[in-house]
Amino acid sequence: MGINLNQVAVTGNLTRAPEKIENASIALTKFRLAVNGSKPDGNGGYVDDPNYFDVVCFNGTAANVEKFLDKGSRVCVSGRLNWSEWTTKDGDKRQSVEIVGNTVEFLDPKKAD
Repeated sequence: MGINLNQVAVTGNLTRAPEKIENASIALTKFRLAVNGSKPDGNGGYVDDPNYFDVVCFNGTAANVEKFLDKGSRVCVSGRLNWSEWTTKDGDKRQSVEIVGNTVEFLDPKKAD
């Protein structure tokens, strides 16, 4: 049997301020990351092709993200992918994949007051 590997690293900008999720047992912060890319435009040039990723961080990493980052902040997130599935109130099945950020490197944190 082969080795299973679930690691991801992406660099991008926060699309909005991090959201602190109230939880009695652990610190939890979520944010969305825009990762810029490009693709051929069919005329010999390229056009922007951004990708968006939801990121969740826990404990100390979550607290630091909330404290030091804001909309537009540039970061490098390393972690793993987490897939989830649920059924809506209307009975529709939904799925999502998010990045569980083990480390978040602040590439330009917001300035201290």
